[in-house]
Amino acid sequence: MTGATITRPRLRTAATWAVGILLLVLASLLLRIVPTDADSERPFVVTAAVGERASARTFEMTVSNVELVDVLRAGDWKQPGNWLVVDVSAEGTGSDVTAYLGRAAFMLDAGAGTDAASREYRASERFMSLVTEPLVTGVPRAGTIAFELPVDAAGGGALEFAQHGDTRLDSLVSFSVDLDELPRVAEREIREAGWGTE
Repeated sequence: MTGATITRPRLRTAATWAVGILLLVLASLLLRIVPTDADSERPFVVTAAVGERASARTFEMTVSNVELVDVLRAGDWKQPGNWLVVDVSAEGTGSDVTAYLGRAAFMLDAGAGTDAASREYRASERFMSLVTEPLVTGVPRAGTIAFELPVDAAGGGALEFAQHGDTRLDSLVSFSVDLDELPRVAEREIREAGWGTE
């Protein structure tokens, strides 16, 4: 047996290993590039600042004022707490005659790094607001939405609005809010939802 015939099997073995490792690397890269089911169903997020108009698939809205309130009133109803009170104007768009805000939530950031998470607070339904009223196409409505937060709530978060509670494959409007920078009001009356902008 010559040296050349011994070298060929070793070269074939080395080439086979090299191709195998290359295929594993390519498969690993492919798994990182291809979106998961959760990634492919994420909502289409439209971000806006307080005071800016944001357009979703079936509605447009503006958050004009955000503040923290110690005592909230709506007619004869009065409730102390740590209320995040949001003044908004919104209207339906598109071919649907009416639309609803099926999702009105405040997502409070919690933790940092790998411990990062968000706590969700839904809009209060203890009084009439834009959460319970329909949005008519082309006719703006203005009103107040409130979120009851824990006393120690602090830091950044986002107000999220969408037509449906299930936001997969739909648009979601997000307004960034920092609780530490908001003014605090001792008492405030809820503004009833009415026609027109603020």
